Amino acid sequence: MTEGFGVVGGLGAAVPASAGARTARTGPAAVGCRSARALRRADTVRRWARGAAGRLAGLSGAALLTVLATIDGTYGESRALFAGTCLLVLVQAAAYRWAPRREALVGGAVAAAATALWTVPLLLDASFFEAAGLAAFWCLPSVGAAAVGGYPRLMDRRRARAVRDA
Repeated sequence: MTEGFGVVGGLGAAVPASAGARTARTGPAAVGCRSARALRRADTVRRWARGAAGRLAGLSGAALLTVLATIDGTYGESRALFAGTCLLVLVQAAAYRWAPRREALVGGAVAAAATALWTVPLLLDASFFEAAGLAAFWCLPSVGAAAVGGYPRLMDRRRARAVRDA
């Protein structure tokens, strides 16, 4: 009877495999009975779902910009626009957190434009500087969404770099 040795807890201590130690395995066998094809399929679905957050932010922002072009600035419309803008900021945070970088930036930029411009149709007699000031103010939620969504992504990259360097 031969006895294998495994690495326990990443410490490098060799322990007999029959002693209940978990051996470090890689590939499909490490996951159990899932095949390599199933792992690739799951990875493809995960990548598509992450990209969907960026696409959703861009499409939602474009839809809000389209709605902005068609309204006349009544009180009921302003409440609906505000609610849509709040939801759009949440979608932006998700895009900055999980979407691939390019899709997060493109979708986030369109969503940020929609967030910044949602008050412009409501101010029918505002000057250019008043409208620009409100648009600049309403860029702040998009900046906050970028910070909230981007910080965990930054920490994941730093952690991966530290593990790779170690």
